[in-house]
Amino acid sequence: MKKLLKIIDIIVITILVLLILLTITSFIKSKRSDNKRLQTVLGFSSSIVITGSMEPNIKPQDLIITKEKKKYSVDDRITFYQNNMNVTHRIIDIYDKDGVTYYVTKGDANNAQDDPIVFEDIIGKVIIKIPKFGYLKGYLQTPSGIISIMLIAALLIIVPELITRKKED
Repeated sequence: MKKLLKIIDIIVITILVLLILLTITSFIKSKRSDNKRLQTVLGFSSSIVITGSMEPNIKPQDLIITKEKKKYSVDDRITFYQNNMNVTHRIIDIYDKDGVTYYVTKGDANNAQDDPIVFEDIIGKVIIKIPKFGYLKGYLQTPSGIISIMLIAALLIIVPELITRKKED
């Protein structure tokens, strides 16, 4: 039983640390006023989907994690920066013109394709989708959300210690 509690403790603390890091990076990104392009940390970025352009595969309030790649292919779901917005759509065509590679994208639920983009516009390929996590991420970016994380982390450290001490007595 003691071993199981320790394993659960490690898993929960790991998840909390990841949530804290996600919250901190999101907070830092949200405070950058000079550029609205998603910022990457070690090649990864996260964002909350706000429109239904990728439904039914990716829905509003889903959290997506993207990873920078050296190469992108047709059918990859990517996040890119275009017209002062971060957009997540699927690559439907790739072509070369005058030595430059262009990527044509389209939202799964959209009728029209987007204007072509170049490699430098791409932030990354969608590698993880967490449904409805946007609601929690939004809360975690508020002062009360940050305090909640700290309280939960403290409880997860203190409670197992108290249980262990009580069993030893």
